[in-house]
Amino acid sequence: MDRYSKHLTGSLKDSYQESFTKNADYMVQQSEITLIEAQIKELINGGIQCGDIWDRLCALDNQFEQEKKMRNSKKLEECLNAIRKTIKEGGDVRYSRLEVNRLMKEKSKLIEQERKRVALSQNYIDRQQAFLFVSTLIDCIKRHIDDSDVKKAIAEDLRKITSGMEIQTVDVD
Repeated sequence: MDRYSKHLTGSLKDSYQESFTKNADYMVQQSEITLIEAQIKELINGGIQCGDIWDRLCALDNQFEQEKKMRNSKKLEECLNAIRKTIKEGGDVRYSRLEVNRLMKEKSKLIEQERKRVALSQNYIDRQQAFLFVSTLIDCIKRHIDDSDVKKAIAEDLRKITSGMEIQTVDVD
């Protein structure tokens, strides 16, 4: 799943996995990034390269010059049509290159947005995780503290914390 989930155990791991797989923003971002990668690959793999176009234009120019010397008007017209077709293909290659650059910038933006979203989401825990943490903390307190007054004070502080109230802290030396 990711590099952190392998270190989690028990219900925290289950909760994490559930949240991870249900995270719609993550899935949308990943889908968009994957789509852009596929589009880039298609443009690069399916297109003619600039060097190929240049080589063909040079060869057609040489052929055009030879036909011009021979005064073969039919062959001259064929060469000229081939040159025009190759120039159009060059325009298509240029458009593809511009599109690849645009898609790569878009992909970079999406990756950066996802990185920021993930970094921000790692600063928060959801309600279920908070409840699990507090429940585990309460169980720990019940197991290790026998004094009922101390337990009541801790329970009251936990109630204040979970309801958003501030509690007074005292330095213990």
